[in-house]
Amino acid sequence: MSAKSGKKIINTFLVLVSGAVVLFFMWMAVDNSAKKLTGVLETEIQASVINQTTNFFSAASASNRGLAFMYYNYFNNPLKNQNTQQTLFDYFRELMSANSQYKMIYYADTTGDLILLSKMPDNTFSKRVVRNNGREVRITWEHENPVWLGSFYNTVDPAASGYDPRKRGWYGLAERTRAMTWTPVYLTSEDNLPGFTCTIPIYDDRGRLSGVSSIDISAVELSLFLGTVRPTPGTKIFIADKNNNIAALQAQTEYDLEKLHIQNEDRQGVLTYNMASISTLYDENSRFLLETLLESKNDSLSIDIENKIYMTSRVLINAGDGLELFLYTIIPEDEVAGNARITAIAITAFFCFMLIITIRLTVKEKSESVPEKTAPAAPKSDPFNEELQELDELRKVYEFYETGLTHYFKKNWAEGLKYFNGILKYRPNDIPAKLLRGRCQQYLSNPTSQRSND
Repeated sequence: MSAKSGKKIINTFLVLVSGAVVLFFMWMAVDNSAKKLTGVLETEIQASVINQTTNFFSAASASNRGLAFMYYNYFNNPLKNQNTQQTLFDYFRELMSANSQYKMIYYADTTGDLILLSKMPDNTFSKRVVRNNGREVRITWEHENPVWLGSFYNTVDPAASGYDPRKRGWYGLAERTRAMTWTPVYLTSEDNLPGFTCTIPIYDDRGRLSGVSSIDISAVELSLFLGTVRPTPGTKIFIADKNNNIAALQAQTEYDLEKLHIQNEDRQGVLTYNMASISTLYDENSRFLLETLLESKNDSLSIDIENKIYMTSRVLINAGDGLELFLYTIIPEDEVAGNARITAIAITAFFCFMLIITIRLTVKEKSESVPEKTAPAAPKSDPFNEELQELDELRKVYEFYETGLTHYFKKNWAEGLKYFNGILKYRPNDIPAKLLRGRCQQYLSNPTSQRSND
């Protein structure tokens, strides 16, 4: 082997080693940044969804406490007085008009009488009055839209077989707990979609039960809200109860809402509906990821599916009055920083390739005779310099992320904003940078919003 050939091999080897070292450190930097950015994105999603969910349920709790106060202080036997009933119906209507998630408000006493205001599927209201005199149960309906008389009409039944609110689950739950409480999630009879009931017992001044006040709410609005939370195309968000039944998922259409239940048809063609759960999720990847997370007994986990990393997490939502739900998030890590990884590998590979070519050409030129002088060629664009410039920009983006996140976690919103704006100058479509810039702007303009998410 000649000295020239040996030198060429050594130079090529050194270039490859240098490229491998550059690639290794660049990969480690991108990997650390990806995990940090995914963690920040996950935290922001959790803060937003938990805040919206607790507000969603706290409204019904506050309304029911207000009703309990009214029943105790202002109404004596509210179901025995016609004027009192009308006053209550008017108040029920105000509450339901102000809170679109409310579907029914009702009150039952210890004799089996009940008054109820229901919001029908066409958003009209219907009144229902149940009278139980011990011999018979008389149910009377009054509909704003008479079309509903075909489905909900007046009846008279024997007391032994007629409707008795005291035998319903919500009444027994309030009686047992002796406090404000929530039922587990269930499918409502009106649309077979998830709902909850907030129930509270009413006692007289001698501690005797006088009745139970309840509010039924639909969880559909939670799903529609989650449908607006999509920071990356592949992000999945679910809300489930402690039994892993799905209460809400990301929905933008009626078809999406149908994923909240499982439809079954028997041999006679009769349809029945069951709650969707983690084990019956429509999406196979989501089902596998969440079941793997639950089996691990961890609150967060990085899971690899076909060489794609998914950051999967679970966090408790304490909605108050005994209602505990769990927020599940799935974020594909590649959608946060995957493009940066691909770019880093491509730039490093091209860098090594160009260095090898350059060394080979240099050695070849030295070994050849000096060519005749010719007119200088027109300048051409140098792709090698362009790639080096792109590599430099990528390095700056990582440095801006490191410094910007440091200021973000220290709540130096103004300083963090400068660095996230700097990132967007190089990468205008960078989703995490846009999210973090928006948060900094929000906290600078409205500091109270930051405190509510602490």
